[in-house]
Formats: sequence, structure tokens, C-alpha cells
Amino acid sequence: MSNEELPKGQSELLAFANNVNDKFDGREVEWHLTEAQVNQLGTDVAAAHNALAKLSDPMTRSPGNVFLKDVAFNQMTTTLRSLIQAVKNNPLVPESLLAQIGVTRRGSNPPTPAPVPTEAPLVSAMAVSPTAIKVIVRSPSDPDRRGKPAGIRQVAVATSVSETAPTSSTQWNQAVLSGKTTVEVPMGSLVEPATVWVTAWWINSRNEIGPFATPQRVRLAGTGAALPNAERSVDETPMKIAA
Repeated sequence: MSNEELPKGQSELLAFANNVNDKFDGREVEWHLTEAQVNQLGTDVAAAHNALAKLSDPMTRSPGNVFLKDVAFNQMTTTLRSLIQAVKNNPLVPESLLAQIGVTRRGSNPPTPAPVPTEAPLVSAMAVSPTAIKVIVRSPSDPDRRGKPAGIRQVAVATSVSETAPTSSTQWNQAVLSGKTTVEVPMGSLVEPATVWVTAWWINSRNEIGPFATPQRVRLAGTGAALPNAERSVDETPMKIAA
């Protein structure tokens, strides 16, 4: 919890302030606070508690006491924020002590870096026009899931116009990048029928790439002929695609 993220409800805020006051009380040296600072918080917590209690009794619930309750809670919140900020900014106060009041320093728990992708995706490709290919990319470990795997920011889809599958990464055309797992790849002004090979790979949040998918073959008609039925490679692994 940062000092800006205090509980929103008044009962929850009062309980949080009570806990902080209990942890500070009598341990000023350990928290590197002065006795006056801790005493002020104790006074403000007691005032807020008493002001809130008056509103639970119909005999003492009045607009004036509601106003006094708001004043008491504002004062307690101001003191609470000030002391939390003081202990957070003091490097002599260890993280283990801050944890007792549910507080952490910014950057003390950095996010775990996304791992380098190690899994080659599954690729399903089909012609959707004489010069365009629809590519569906899935994770082999969860082929029914439409979204990207955890830690993956983008998918890269590359093509190669050739009768035989590329054997080197240099034989692939410039990849199309997408944040989605279904990508339509235009093949430009392809006039004659052609065999197009398709592959893909994952890219994590640090722009590190994973292994290439097994190339899949698609036959495009080109603009000089009518689009035939979508042709798939006989070696393409069948893949169930969720509706």
C-alpha cells in the first residue's frame, strides 16, 4: 500500500489508523519518529473514533456532529499520511517493519521480467483473397485460447513466396507485427498463382523473440485468376479453433 492508497471507507480507515498507531506507540526509536509525532497520531485516532461513535447514537447524531466527524477524519488522515511518508522515506526503517503496517516502498517489489519465449507457436493459414492470407496463431500448450500467452506482447508473422519451405531466417520477408493472434497478411500485387509459406514467432515485452513456428503452405491464385478453394498443406497439424 502506498501512502496515497489509504482505505476508502471510514471504518476501514479508522481500523488501519488504529493498527498503525499500535505499531508506532512505544516504538518511536525503532520507527525513527519522535514521541510528539506518535502522540499526535494517537490523539487524532481517538478523536476520529469518538466523533464516529457519536453518529451511531440517534440522540447525538446531528449535522453539527457530522461536520465534526469529517474534521476529525481529515486531521487523522493528514497526520497518518505524513507519518507513513516519513517512515517510507527513511532508509533506516527496514522493509520488514513497513510490512507490519501494510506499506511498501516504490520499487521495492519490481515486476518479474517477462521470460524469453521458448515455445514455437502453432500456425494455421488460409487464403482469404487472391492476394491475402489469414493467419491464426495459437500456443501449443493451450490451443483453444485466443489470447496471447502470458508475458507475450506481440506476434510476428512472416511469409516467403517459394515452392519449397525456407531453410534460413534470411529467406523470410519482413514480418508483420500484431498485438492480436489473428492476422491478415497482404501479399501485394501478386499476379500469377504462387505458393506462399507462412511462419510466426512470439515477442515478449522486452522485444525478445522466440523460436519460429513450423512453416505452413498456402496456395494463392493471384489477381490473374479466380480464387480457388483455400488449400492447406498436407503436413499442417489440425488445430481446434474456439468459436
